[in-house]
Amino acid sequence: MTRGVRTVVLQDTTEIGDRLDRWARAGDRSANGPEAILVDAWGPWRTESLRRALLWLRAHNATHPEDQVEIRGITRPTAVPADYDRVLALTAGTRDHERISALLATIRVAHDGGEHVERAHGRWTGKPFVDLARQAHTTTAAVLDPGSDAATRALGALDRIVRFHAAHSAEAAAATTKRRPQRTSSSNTCGPPAGEPSSGTGSVTSPPGGPASALDSARTSGRATAAC
Repeated sequence: MTRGVRTVVLQDTTEIGDRLDRWARAGDRSANGPEAILVDAWGPWRTESLRRALLWLRAHNATHPEDQVEIRGITRPTAVPADYDRVLALTAGTRDHERISALLATIRVAHDGGEHVERAHGRWTGKPFVDLARQAHTTTAAVLDPGSDAATRALGALDRIVRFHAAHSAEAAAATTKRRPQRTSSSNTCGPPAGEPSSGTGSVTSPPGGPASALDSARTSGRATAAC
């Protein structure tokens, strides 16, 4: 029983909400499960418990066509993990594909929890993800023919990726500030406090085998060195 509930609201984009709603209310007649949609959802929603709940909702709606439960997302559409894969496919074979791949592999983990989570756990101490997203955009624009279909599609995806990381940069900066150790005055101190990069940059490396899938994004570590 739904106990009077007729709308399920997810803290995800309106686009994800619409896709799940079409699937759960039998507008999408596919026999596939909701996994193909959840792969583009916010990381915390990619769980077995939500998958089971969606299966239950679809079954309920199929047997109660006059009393269905709808699903809605509440945030503006933004980048999804599939956008990263789209850019990689469109830049495959270009001279800077490896660099683009490394940049995107580093920042796509934000879709699992957020850049602020990566910084809070010390898994990334380098440049803000939005800066790396802009680097990927600039590099991609330089290797694809201006005005081509590939350039239009890749840069469109990267525009969304940049906006996504720009929107989350404030909370990431707040997390960095919160965990920053106190500086101490010492004539023998060389370099930044522990946990801070020396130049504001971190390593951007792709995990073995290339970027991970959206369901199992690679977590890369930012490393920095200080020279005295």
